[in-house]
Amino acid sequence: MAFDRNRAAGALVEIVDALNGDPVVGMGFRLVDDVVVTSCRCLQRQRGKVNLPDPDAPAILVLTRLRRPGTRKAAFGIVTFADPYSNLALLRTRTASGLEVPDELNPVISNRELVAGLEVAPPELSPAADAPVSVCAPGMRWVEGMARGPTLSAASPAERFPGAILGAPVFSGEGCVRGVVTAVAEGGLAAQMTLLAEHLPGWALREARATRGGAAAPAP
Repeated sequence: MAFDRNRAAGALVEIVDALNGDPVVGMGFRLVDDVVVTSCRCLQRQRGKVNLPDPDAPAILVLTRLRRPGTRKAAFGIVTFADPYSNLALLRTRTASGLEVPDELNPVISNRELVAGLEVAPPELSPAADAPVSVCAPGMRWVEGMARGPTLSAASPAERFPGAILGAPVFSGEGCVRGVVTAVAEGGLAAQMTLLAEHLPGWALREARATRGGAAAPAP
């Protein structure tokens, strides 16, 4: 089956810096239900440190702003999982205890509505060692490359991984997400990804496996 780029792009969101005029700082995608996957490197920074959720202070919401690419639809999501080791982060519409983003922070569209309008991009549960991949950069520009383990290399010197591609899903030829871009080398000819099959929380992998029939990218 051919890789349906339009459907795959429908799973994507932009991560924007709400404190500085909403510039794009990274990407993310809908994994399942209300779960959006991105990189810790896209999260809002305070005093030079990434703002991560504190398991000892569950009543404090850690928020990041999402936007549908090519639209003005944006909302705050709650950071419910962040692993500085793998640089993987998950955003949801509410915390496990039921806390949601206050309405005054989402005056136009709620995070639940925003995420519900996205396609689902399922993970590749058993990624091959070496294989061609596709990554969608901000502005809906696709970058073709090769994945060798967690390392991505651009297909040609004309291809580059821009800095704002952090958090973007790395699609296999079958349209499943192999990993998430978590670092870009100087010059953009190479990047590193975090493999979802190795670093997603168990509950997220189970939910994704249960709903794999809703794959985002293979064309019918």
